[in-house]
Amino acid sequence: MIHNYRIAYRESNDFEKLGYERTFYRFLCKMHDDIRRKITKNKERLALTQGGNVGLGPNKGSMDDALRAQLNAKVQELEKDIAECMQEAERAGAAGQLERSQGYVKRTEELKDEVERTKSALEATEQHERLQKLASVGPPMHTDPSQPKPMEVCETCGCFLIIGDVQQRIDEHFNGKQHVGYARVTEHMRILEVVLILDWLL
Repeated sequence: MIHNYRIAYRESNDFEKLGYERTFYRFLCKMHDDIRRKITKNKERLALTQGGNVGLGPNKGSMDDALRAQLNAKVQELEKDIAECMQEAERAGAAGQLERSQGYVKRTEELKDEVERTKSALEATEQHERLQKLASVGPPMHTDPSQPKPMEVCETCGCFLIIGDVQQRIDEHFNGKQHVGYARVTEHMRILEVVLILDWLL
């Protein structure tokens, strides 16, 4: 029944005109902010329990840590700029300044592309750090079972992951409801950003 209502709404003349999408977008933004706070909190917790550079030895992780912090800060700044451009596009569209609004939309898309490039660089840095940790930890048979296993925080859902865990458990995590759910939250939030911008221009 709910599915039928959804189809009927999408096919009606009121589709995207009743404010449901804007309300849903705010809901998704709140969920996204909540999970980002969880990820940050869990990273801080992991840094306290494992020192942030498990198995890397003294000062060997400082370069990656500094680069990761710099890239994270850049992503946050870019996302702030995107939000501001969206607000300016909305104001310009409401004032009938179509050309100016389209300029802000174009700038928003450029910033999003830069966010994706920065995130790719961040992922490469984290992958390099993971490989360093795996190399320093060595094969499981040589590890001390009494010592805690090196861990990391999932950048999508904030869960703790064991570095070098068996592939089956890694696959179970990435295919799990929580990870997939939060990935969809981010995906749909980005889609609605574009939909709302276009709605402001029309």
